[in-house]
Amino acid sequence: MKKLLSAILCAGILGCAGRAAEASGGPFTLIASTIDGGGGTSSGGPFSMTGTVGQPDAGTLQGGTFTLQGGFYAVIAATTGDAVLTIALDNNGNAILAWDLDGFLLEFRDSLDAGPAWQAVSPAPAGRTYLTPANLPTRYFRLSKP
Repeated sequence: MKKLLSAILCAGILGCAGRAAEASGGPFTLIASTIDGGGGTSSGGPFSMTGTVGQPDAGTLQGGTFTLQGGFYAVIAATTGDAVLTIALDNNGNAILAWDLDGFLLEFRDSLDAGPAWQAVSPAPAGRTYLTPANLPTRYFRLSKP
């Protein structure tokens, strides 16, 4: 009985091995690769960054005066000297904009289209906090260093 069971087990393993070879592509070869591109580009001022849906190829790409170093993008980038702008709602339906460093100007735009330029909020905040009704039409804010 043990010999019969062993023979059946061996035949099953050999049969599965043959099927595994067929399922793995037979005469075809699958080569590991990355999915580059397919992400998007973010830009602001003179800077732009293109992201990808897959892992960028490791290594350096060069063309003309440009160089791209492949790898993973950091989730958190250390910045120095930049203020952090926070927005919170109070109990009266106002948006409270606050920032953590002095020396910045709070500006706004009603649209991000190529329309009017950024304008300083009015009246100018006395400190690092600005209060505005939250039920107004869409408005975009930023901090700039004069």
